[in-house]
Amino acid sequence: MNKGNKLALTRTQFILLIHGTQMATGILYLPQQLAAVAGSDGWISLIFGWMYSCIIGYAIIYVMALYEGKTFGQILQMFFGRWLGKLALLAFALLYAYMAFFSLLNAASMINVWALSYTPSYHFVFLLMVPVYILARKGIQAIGRYAEFVFFFILGLPFLLVFALKNNCNILYFLPVLQDGWGPVLNATVEMATAFSGLEIAYFLYPYLEDKKKAASSIFIANAISGFFLLFVTIVCFLYMTPDNLKINVWPTLSLLKGIQFAFLERLEIIFLSLYLFQFSTNYIPALYVAASSISNIFTFISYRKALVALLVIIFGVFLTVPMTLEVKMLLEKLTGQVYFYLFAIVPMFLWVYGAIFHKIKGGKAR
Repeated sequence: MNKGNKLALTRTQFILLIHGTQMATGILYLPQQLAAVAGSDGWISLIFGWMYSCIIGYAIIYVMALYEGKTFGQILQMFFGRWLGKLALLAFALLYAYMAFFSLLNAASMINVWALSYTPSYHFVFLLMVPVYILARKGIQAIGRYAEFVFFFILGLPFLLVFALKNNCNILYFLPVLQDGWGPVLNATVEMATAFSGLEIAYFLYPYLEDKKKAASSIFIANAISGFFLLFVTIVCFLYMTPDNLKINVWPTLSLLKGIQFAFLERLEIIFLSLYLFQFSTNYIPALYVAASSISNIFTFISYRKALVALLVIIFGVFLTVPMTLEVKMLLEKLTGQVYFYLFAIVPMFLWVYGAIFHKIKGGKAR
């Protein structure tokens, strides 16, 4: 990645890029997933998952600060050698390309289920790709400014859920606390730790951060913002629905919005979803940027824009040729959970330990 003042990210942009990458579908899916594993104690698992993600954030900043002045790709080559390092970076590029694809799939699926049931997914994806290319080709600073805009533009959306509690709210749904012991809570923590996945994009954003001394606090703030919104939405859903109903409701947040009625407005969930598509874009646009820029760095004869176009064409080709049936989506959902688990929960910890040992053996100036 080329660095320079024109590509620098402010602290706010750095924070909101990480937050946007984390917040793709968590608000829409997470309460149901927590209830399915831990019942009414799922909110405790979310707090534990947030604590673990803070450790992951520290591990990421430790490695990047230890070799400040180098990009993540250069660090990988230093750790594992030229060819293995490039192969590892290529793996990251492919994973982020897949993350962008899956985020687009989720966005298209939501539109299909809640608004336009008979319109093929590739129609939506094609329409989304035009603004994606226009923005992503401008580089990381433009994407950072866009993340700032989206955050403040849809900041009030989650708080609309409070209106649903006027019709139904029962704090007894939380009781008894730890009714099945710590087992389900810990099991849900392992599965839901990936709710904060996206934090690892800091590996690629760190070289652009203007004030790197504030990187650790910035990544903590980004994680705290994401944790607050996820916990807020989870608690509202738990107050509104019984644990049994929550377990079988695939999109509890959108279902909850159906219970909110205004004299001047119908189908609030459609308006919510339309605006929430902006949040989806703050996930797949940075992911596409990381994938395209990494491919450009590995294969120097391919420019960033050509790599970006190629990725968009391939993703659209998959939507065009592969029927996105329920079976395919369930298979991809399972695969994505495994990908997120290793990419977020395992890889940063491995690089943290490996980087510390490598630095001790090889020596060098720690930052």
